[in-house]
Amino acid sequence: MGRHQSILELMHEGGYNPKAGNPIPMELIYQSNFISFEEYKNEVDRQRRVAQAGSNAAAISAMEADAEALNDRAVRAGVPRRFLKYAVDLTHIDDLNNGRGVYIFGSQGSYKSTVASSMLRGWLRDHPFGVARYVRSTELMDSFKATFNTRESASDVMRQFAGVDLLLIDDLGKEVASSWAVSKLWELFDRRYGEELPTIVTSQHAPDELVGHLSDSGDTESALAIVSRLHETFALIDMGDVDHR
Repeated sequence: MGRHQSILELMHEGGYNPKAGNPIPMELIYQSNFISFEEYKNEVDRQRRVAQAGSNAAAISAMEADAEALNDRAVRAGVPRRFLKYAVDLTHIDDLNNGRGVYIFGSQGSYKSTVASSMLRGWLRDHPFGVARYVRSTELMDSFKATFNTRESASDVMRQFAGVDLLLIDDLGKEVASSWAVSKLWELFDRRYGEELPTIVTSQHAPDELVGHLSDSGDTESALAIVSRLHETFALIDMGDVDHR
């Protein structure tokens, strides 16, 4: 094939200016017979690899930014940082999206809190503008008890937890609850149920065992109501009695 055009002619006719970021397309250079077909093919492959590498790097960078933003939201929700290294869990996202709860029970060290936190992060990823809250049951009960000695009322505390889009109560049954605290816990469950807001709960107690623990407070009626609500509107997950730690 004869050399029928020079590089300068191609630049002039096509308006190409490599220095201005407008290089001559490789196809035109090949058609003008300035390089062999093998050289042309190798150069096209090289440019594709460079473009793909750039695309992959951009995609990885975007994924890392998304993961960092998700973890920032989880930390603001109260999730301990030690749980952020695990993958998000979407196995019960439909339950949560439909206002149902998830009750995860098992022995100490069965990764209940890990799974629950991963579900919370999965829900956050599915709801970019949703607000979640992680709280240990002992801290929840302490928040209610503290209203006896502060200007904050029990109603103020109730609003903080009853109205959040997703609530995670970790280690229910670990606290020593009074009958008043158990009645507030039942009110919390009932209000979230009425608003169809999802709740994730972890506990060392199976639901029916939880009745006995909460009934120790003296408020058996509220304890039975809480467990009845768990059976009615929560997916129950038994993590077993193996300590994995």
